[in-house]
Amino acid sequence: MFNEQSTSRLAFEYVKREGGIMSYTKLIKLLYLTDRKLLDENEAPLTGDTYVAMSLGPVLSLTYNLIKASDSFESDDYGTTSSDSEWGRLFRLMNEYYLEIQNASPKEALHPVQEKVLNKTWDKFQDFTWQEMVEYTHNNCSEWRKVFLGKGVRVANISLGDIFAALAKSPDERKEIIEKMDSPIYTVPNYMVSS
Repeated sequence: MFNEQSTSRLAFEYVKREGGIMSYTKLIKLLYLTDRKLLDENEAPLTGDTYVAMSLGPVLSLTYNLIKASDSFESDDYGTTSSDSEWGRLFRLMNEYYLEIQNASPKEALHPVQEKVLNKTWDKFQDFTWQEMVEYTHNNCSEWRKVFLGKGVRVANISLGDIFAALAKSPDERKEIIEKMDSPIYTVPNYMVSS
């Protein structure tokens, strides 16, 4: 299930480290790679978002919608989404390609697990441009290539099974992890729970 608060906190930290302004394409790639790393190491994402493949690589679908809503009829004169939402309180769309932090900060700090993966991801990609992030995900996220290339579509779903396969999980491991995540008694890791 999508966790806007955790996604917003993580996005805030990335944009802050970039100086308060960031290409939303770079941000979406950083968020995707963070979720991917958490899926690999902890078998649970942070965002709970839906993953899709688009021409510029893998995308967090609901996060992308939050960003694009900043530029729609639903936004106010400043290009922000509803100030009632965590995302709308933290960010505004400067133009059609860049997000900016508003005069706000997240209501909560990151969980130590989130902070650890954020630091690893940032250390690796902080100097990448948005174009280099696209190239990296095209070349290193085989789940994107599997569902998108040669299909003649604009958007294709990336399943957790696709991601786990790309992370070299065996078919039995993939099945076990996904069944556990789909179980009604699945315990959500505490780094995904908002207070």
